[in-house]
Amino acid sequence: MPQLATDRGYRCSSTREPNVAYVNPRLCNGPATASDTEDNCDRFIPFENNSPAEQPQQNIPWYKRLFQNVIDKARNLWKAVRKYNPITHVFNFIEKLRISPHIRNARNRNGARTEEELAAYHRSLLYDPGNPDENRLFTEHSPQNRQTGTPRPLIIINLGNSQTLGEDEEKAGLKKLFLMLKERHPEADIMMLRVGNASDELSYWACMTSNPSLHTNVVYEHTRNLIRDRINCRGHFADRDQVSRVISIGYSFGAGTQCNYLNDWQSIAGNTPVPLSVSIDAVELGTNGLGCPIIQRPGTSQRHYNFYQPNSTLVRGTRFNGQRQGDICMCLPNDTHNSIDNNERLLRAITGIVSRELQRTPREFIP
Repeated sequence: MPQLATDRGYRCSSTREPNVAYVNPRLCNGPATASDTEDNCDRFIPFENNSPAEQPQQNIPWYKRLFQNVIDKARNLWKAVRKYNPITHVFNFIEKLRISPHIRNARNRNGARTEEELAAYHRSLLYDPGNPDENRLFTEHSPQNRQTGTPRPLIIINLGNSQTLGEDEEKAGLKKLFLMLKERHPEADIMMLRVGNASDELSYWACMTSNPSLHTNVVYEHTRNLIRDRINCRGHFADRDQVSRVISIGYSFGAGTQCNYLNDWQSIAGNTPVPLSVSIDAVELGTNGLGCPIIQRPGTSQRHYNFYQPNSTLVRGTRFNGQRQGDICMCLPNDTHNSIDNNERLLRAITGIVSRELQRTPREFIP
């Protein structure tokens, strides 16, 4: 039986245990077929087993580990300087004064009051391939029959730092995942969102630009609005079915965005269930941490899959604290931060994970 991407750092086993997520190994070699059943599936082994494939730091040269430790300490120093240094306090104060009205405007949906104005606000953020504008923040797939009276799942994909919706798929690997999920699950609503740009945020903080449109805090407010309005079927989304459940996927800054909105899910989406979330090389959103890895599992989701790589010196994810039963934490030792979202075996595996989740009945995914 072929195994699930063992050369990429996955560990597999044919031994079945309760409360373990299963993924069909054929997802590494092509689409699953109707004959693929759970009995033919290998399983992921969680990080706690401490197998060599899941502890790749042992294979990293000592000098690279040393340099990574230096970078981590420098990053922590930068966070302390941003927080306590009186000079940076001045820049922080100025940025807060300058950015506050833009955040408030984004939070208020650019002043939209009626459903028509709300729909216009959503369309101003929607990417149009026929008239590409890299400042647009989301694109979507919606079934041809948008209103059936039956609630349908919503899949949210959050791109990484500076990745745009019009960018080539090789530069924004989750665009491949968007197309794979769209082909596999045409019945689902899929929303793919930008997260902003760290360089724009730093430039705005240093008063080198007056345009905050791609500042991560501003973009995050629009992200909250889009998720909330889709779930509530308002504005541009008024002709859609209700959302039965949400599956969230994020890479890099997008995983930081994911972590933020899942930790504040009740205020955004009420009791809408999130049975599954997936993060890829997750780092904190914004420039305060200069790419610090996220170390805490996001809240709300019933199960979380965390994939990361240990090789990139400046930006890399890590394992999470606070893992729950059924969570999976996997290290891919042959990737870098720039390549992990283009790992096609990983993208196929995530497509399989999502597919299995969508096969579950509502009774199974309510905690």
